[in-house]
Amino acid sequence: MYAEPRDPRSFSLVFEAVSQFVPEGTLVFDEKLSFKGMDPSLVVMVSFEMSPSSFLRYESSGERVPVNLEELARILSRAREGISLETLEGYLVVKLREKGVLREFQLPLLDIREQEPPVPSLEGQEVSVPTDPLRRSIKDASMFSTSVLLHLKPGKLVVEASGTSGNFRSEITCNYSGEEVYSQYSVDFLSAILKYAQSPTLSLTLSSDAPLRIMYKIGDTPMNYYLAHIIL
Repeated sequence: MYAEPRDPRSFSLVFEAVSQFVPEGTLVFDEKLSFKGMDPSLVVMVSFEMSPSSFLRYESSGERVPVNLEELARILSRAREGISLETLEGYLVVKLREKGVLREFQLPLLDIREQEPPVPSLEGQEVSVPTDPLRRSIKDASMFSTSVLLHLKPGKLVVEASGTSGNFRSEITCNYSGEEVYSQYSVDFLSAILKYAQSPTLSLTLSSDAPLRIMYKIGDTPMNYYLAHIIL
């Protein structure tokens, strides 16, 4: 296995986004580089797929590479120019290149026996929402509560939070014409998910009292998050 990402910064951010939820997991180097994993509390699942076009050089034959994702993210965050990954004698070898300097890090491969989690089957309403207004609304909601109610109705997404110190409500205009749905989610998990969203808009798949799917891209890599709802 050998992989040399075309965009080192975006590649690093993908693993920063993943590792804040999943400390260790198995990377699958096959036709694409892919990953699926759950956080230890089983509240959020994150997955991504990187196509070969995201790499300057990509060679694989279905290798499964179980590693400490937190340590991998720390290493990749030090990259400035070039990154390469390959497996060698029980290690994932990460090389960082810049200005005539080559730095090499070796991460031991782990013994991870857990099966890859299945992707939740969602039948909710999908809508495109502007990223920054949603991110700011979740931050504002955190002033009053640890959970937030998302209420999708024609033409708008309503964000609401209530607590002993006050209430918050935000209306975000969106192009939606379906039936009304609503569900409640953790503010902390939503904030962490939205932290790495770079695109002007993101996709939400929402249904009443059901998990929430959030999709956005880091560079050209689609990131999918499935967040468990809070039972009202």
